[in-house]
Amino acid sequence: MKLKKIASLMLAGVMAVSMLTACGGNTTDDTQKPEEPDVTPSTSASAQTLVSNMSKEAQNKVTAVSNGDLDAALKSAVEDYFSNADVVKYGKIFEIPRTEYGWTDADARDTDIGEALVSNLGAYDDVIGNLNKLDNDKVSAYTAVEVYGVNGSVTDKDVLEQLGHKINQSVVNLKDEGTYTVNDSEHVTQYVDYDYEVSVSIVNANGRVWGIDDTVKFVAVAVTRTGTVETGMNNYI
Repeated sequence: MKLKKIASLMLAGVMAVSMLTACGGNTTDDTQKPEEPDVTPSTSASAQTLVSNMSKEAQNKVTAVSNGDLDAALKSAVEDYFSNADVVKYGKIFEIPRTEYGWTDADARDTDIGEALVSNLGAYDDVIGNLNKLDNDKVSAYTAVEVYGVNGSVTDKDVLEQLGHKINQSVVNLKDEGTYTVNDSEHVTQYVDYDYEVSVSIVNANGRVWGIDDTVKFVAVAVTRTGTVETGMNNYI
């Protein structure tokens, strides 16, 4: 009986060690970070898909372009700051509501990734709709960028469709023209026409939570405004 009891205790000890080893392996997996996130190259075609899901009024305001700088900025931000906390947060998101930016779980601009993206890109530190606040600068180019996170199973086409609907009103509200009083006494006013370019970048990052692999898709949308001074007798250039 004593031999059987000793053998039973030894077996229990081996099983306990095996379970601890297995748990330790999962812990290691659960903290993994992507060294090379999968980047979908920013093309005018992907930006055009976004634009095609906006209203005609919004479509007439922007030009879809590719943006290699946006690709590099988003990839670097994800490489530096992606963690499995992001997998938990964005893994449950499959649809982006059309609410104001900052009010949904998909919005990622105020995260470490979002802040790094703005810094890497040298962008104007505000959302797309607030490009209108830049009334004191006449012709300098400014870029505003927003970034979102969803489950990796959401297709690029679907997420671009959702984002086209979401940012539509912000684009519609962008000013076509700015006016600046240069000389009050002589009533000299400067007029500046605004043009806007929109670009999109997508990065997929793989993570593991509780032993289950999952992917997060980060999508950055950038709008760049440039101004051109109108020529004419009423303009001071």
